[in-house]
Amino acid sequence: MTVGLSLTVNIVIISIVFSLVAITAVVLRFYCRRLKRVQLGLDDYCILPALASSRCLFRNELTKLNYNIGLRSGYGYYEYHQ
Repeated sequence: MTVGLSLTVNIVIISIVFSLVAITAVVLRFYCRRLKRVQLGLDDYCILPALASSRCLFRNELTKLNYNIGLRSGYGYYEYHQ
């Protein structure tokens, strides 16, 4: 059971780190655009739904971990626990 717990903690930490990196990148992008006084383009508007999608995937991962879905079917589980 220790292996499952450490895997869960690792997944949560990695998900949080990558979510924070994505949010920081989007915020800095809009900040730099405002600082340079450049009008927002289509790519700037498209990044917002992409960020929302990223956040939905993050919440999905946390929900899966909360209900222990998918932890025992990963690569290497059966080799380790035989």
